[in-house]
Amino acid sequence: NCFSRISEVFNDKKSTYINQFGLVPEFKAGFHIGEVTTGEIGIIKKDIIYTGDALNTTARIQSECNNYGVRALISEDLVIKLNLDVNFKFTEIGKLKLRGKQDAIQLFAINFK
Repeated sequence: NCFSRISEVFNDKKSTYINQFGLVPEFKAGFHIGEVTTGEIGIIKKDIIYTGDALNTTARIQSECNNYGVRALISEDLVIKLNLDVNFKFTEIGKLKLRGKQDAIQLFAINFK
């Protein structure tokens, strides 16, 4: 998967990053599912924009990674759609009330093999 592969590339070049920048890049991810609307804005300089509750929820999920000491969190809605793919192991985090959301959402940590 993309997330694991990018992590591997950074890890493989760990000594280069430390020598050049004094640190190794790390990142966290949130995964969710839902509708996203794409639009084009601007007259002289055009930009593509993406909007939708799914993006907001995904950002909120990702922002919880540090609170649980994990690299990636996924919503139950997406876990169900994935049918628990054998390439991943999920650890239940619990129901969480995300900022700006009325209902709590069930989250899982993703343990990449």
